[in-house]
Amino acid sequence: MVTGVFRIAKLEDARDLWDYVLDRGNRPFLILVMTTDASSEKISLLRSLKEDGFDDTTLPIDLTLYPDIRKKWLRTDKDLFDIENWRFTAPIFGRPTKFRFKFPLQQVLPFLHVEPRPTSSGFFSEISRTIIHAEHLDSNIRNTLSVFQYPLEGGEPTIASAIKNARDIDKVTMFLDQEAYNLKLLRSYKSPHLIKPIAAYQINQDRCLVLP
Repeated sequence: MVTGVFRIAKLEDARDLWDYVLDRGNRPFLILVMTTDASSEKISLLRSLKEDGFDDTTLPIDLTLYPDIRKKWLRTDKDLFDIENWRFTAPIFGRPTKFRFKFPLQQVLPFLHVEPRPTSSGFFSEISRTIIHAEHLDSNIRNTLSVFQYPLEGGEPTIASAIKNARDIDKVTMFLDQEAYNLKLLRSYKSPHLIKPIAAYQINQDRCLVLP
């Protein structure tokens, strides 16, 4: 893929960019591939990303903070990169060292499908069925759950899960924050009879628990 894309962008001889993509810049490369169309090639923008020290570990990137890129890139290029850049930073839930997350509003989550209507609802919260991409669950969680192929996403390995979303009431959100803390402690208990939470996250005013 890299060879063909570099040929189209007339970068066949740019060995430094080739090494950059294969070593540490495959995500910036893929973002530029996603934003390229028949009328506008974006792959040559790799050089400015490389020169400014961006790589897979620095995503997501707010390009407006970098004056060199503001001068070199068109406004449409910056806007497109900003949109696609979030698609490559979807979190991995279930890691032993990370239970709670606070995401910016632009964050893309790894749910392939969320039921439009809650499966259950109460005064404090509502629960919706979800399908999460299996690669976005840590292996210690993934290996304990049933993986299946989700036909609407081309047979990608997926896992059924649920989201518990607190209603937007001050006392309720405080309650869910406390519940998230208690459930984090619960994860350390080893028992086959306990339903252990996967993660807790907040986006804007939404406070959610991810459950198996």
